[in-house]
Amino acid sequence: MWWRQLVAGAAAGAVSRTCTAPLDRLKVLLQVHASKKNNLGILTGFRHMLQEGGIKSLWRGNGINVVKIAPETAFKFMAYEQMKRIFHTPGTELKMHERFVSGSLAGAIAQTTIYPMEVLKTN
Repeated sequence: MWWRQLVAGAAAGAVSRTCTAPLDRLKVLLQVHASKKNNLGILTGFRHMLQEGGIKSLWRGNGINVVKIAPETAFKFMAYEQMKRIFHTPGTELKMHERFVSGSLAGAIAQTTIYPMEVLKTN
């Protein structure tokens, strides 16, 4: 069922992006505000975010990140599972080269499918 693979991939992308959102937000904060003068580090960055808006501020902007990553992960997961079925020899264990080719094609298919949305987003 290809649609189940799409849903599973989208859910996996959403969960992974949500779990790593505080670290991603900290990364951006450190890139923008860190300097030798203000001595902003990991712990002080987290403290700054918590003082700025409480616990919810750790996930600020996460919704748009989930909207961006969910379709890409969904296509990648579905394409990988479909490619495995095409290249796999029934009755044997999936070989490394079959995984490699399946993963490579899945990445190419996902990027080709998502690219028009990325172009629209940047325009």
